[in-house]
Amino acid sequence: MPHFRDVEVVDNEGGENSCYYKATIQDVRENGTQLHVAYENDWQEATWADSKHVRHPGPPGGAEFKPKANDLVEVAAMQAPEEPNGWWKARILAKSESNDGMLFMVHFEGWENYDDIVTAEFIRPRSTIQTFESPPLAKVDIRIPRDVDSSGLDDALFKDMPKPASVFSMFVTVDEAKHPCIRCIGSKSAIRNSKLLAKMLFKHRKELMELNKEKKAAEEKLEKERERLGSCKVLKLPILNGMAGMVIGKGGKNIKRAKKIEGVRSIRVLDDDKQLMIVAETQEAIDEAREILEVVKSTYSVPQEYFGRFVGARFKNMEDIRRDTGVMRIEVKRGRTVNNAAKGASKSEEWSAANPGEDAGDWADSLPADIKSFVDLDIIGTPSSVETACMMLSVKLKHIEENNELISSKKTVQEELHRIESEYGIRQGEGRGMGRARRGGRRGETDEKGGEAGKPDGKSRGRRKNRRQKSYGDDGKTGGEGEQAKEASKDETGNRESKRRRGRKRNKNRKKRNAETKSAAGKPKEGNTKSQAEAADIATESVQQANTKKEKENTGGLNGEAIKQEG
Repeated sequence: MPHFRDVEVVDNEGGENSCYYKATIQDVRENGTQLHVAYENDWQEATWADSKHVRHPGPPGGAEFKPKANDLVEVAAMQAPEEPNGWWKARILAKSESNDGMLFMVHFEGWENYDDIVTAEFIRPRSTIQTFESPPLAKVDIRIPRDVDSSGLDDALFKDMPKPASVFSMFVTVDEAKHPCIRCIGSKSAIRNSKLLAKMLFKHRKELMELNKEKKAAEEKLEKERERLGSCKVLKLPILNGMAGMVIGKGGKNIKRAKKIEGVRSIRVLDDDKQLMIVAETQEAIDEAREILEVVKSTYSVPQEYFGRFVGARFKNMEDIRRDTGVMRIEVKRGRTVNNAAKGASKSEEWSAANPGEDAGDWADSLPADIKSFVDLDIIGTPSSVETACMMLSVKLKHIEENNELISSKKTVQEELHRIESEYGIRQGEGRGMGRARRGGRRGETDEKGGEAGKPDGKSRGRRKNRRQKSYGDDGKTGGEGEQAKEASKDETGNRESKRRRGRKRNKNRKKRNAETKSAAGKPKEGNTKSQAEAADIATESVQQANTKKEKENTGGLNGEAIKQEG
């Protein structure tokens, strides 16, 4: 918006009956001696005037001004009906009061017989202000850069001026080269300040233009994003304490992986790593990103008596489940071994919190009576992996319980079998038609009876001890039969000792023969098809077979006697 200060231009070149009209300065030439002025409302064409005929506006009049008779004043009056009021020199002849206020009779100077009566609003003091002849006004045309918007530059520059009163005209125009510029007319100091301020203003306008472009682009992008994100789904997930690193992943790989999902718009960590926000176009994309980024923790309770078999050596079973299911961590919860599971225990309180509306005692009542304590395992990972891990842990515990039940049943059967065998005096691994287990067999081999070699019924024997075979009647139920059994036991013990002595003697003789055979083997005879060593081995084998046959006969005799006694 252009800024112009009013000035007053005299007509008739300042004669005795001269009149000053309101105007504005449009241009300056010839070092300020010529001023181009434009009259108010363009009632007269703009013209060039000498600077000595242009002055500052006169002092104001109004109700505060109270002239007296013979005072020199200026009176506003029209010279012709089509002209505006001009300020004429006059002298007050008299004044009087009326209902409309003070009335003044004035005489216009330069006119012989021209007097008039006017009110106070048309009178002002005689102006003594000097003209623009000294000091003269100056002008500057400040070119506006091509990349700067010229709208409002004149108004902005005028407001930045420290003393706008020293500026009489400031407006946007074109110079002689038809280049847009800001024309400033005023004192020399005002011209100097306007140049400096204009330079800063142009730079600031360029910055504003760049910012406006960025703002416009941002607004357009915002509008597009609003249209696109208006239907987007937003999900906020809490981040467990200390789990932000697991959620983000090493180097942010989890977030990068989730952002690659089609439809995911943004993923942000909020509230100092306490919340994760996922924005996606579809619910499917939300669910897929959630499966990657959400980390939950679940607690699984293991009976303490099964804990060792459950986790395995060096936690191997848990490591296998962790690897198969993809959970991040399975670890023992510190300080969470729950003892004395009962209705009032803390474990039952946790169970009640997870099962609202159900009796806390249902948890404790559902436990086996022999279970007294639990060990809690913390499972950390994505919801699906944690759910799968809990399922596998439940199945693992079920299998251990089934195995334990089967082992208990087997133990019960074995105890009952031992009781019956003890009651009827039958040695384990012996009996009617069973014979004796072969001694000296390799570990893991089985004999013809089905038991492991060297073990009765597959049990390790080691060094045999003198055991008194229990028989029916040892418990004192039938005293006569008990005495017979004792006698038979003594005979059996004596037979075993005799057999051991014979065996030691045979071994001594066999070693002696083997030594003689080895000595003779060093001197082979001519014409023999076999060496003496081979002959010695054949002889030794024959002796062993004979001894084995004799032992079987003796054993069969002993067993027969024992059977007769039982009969």
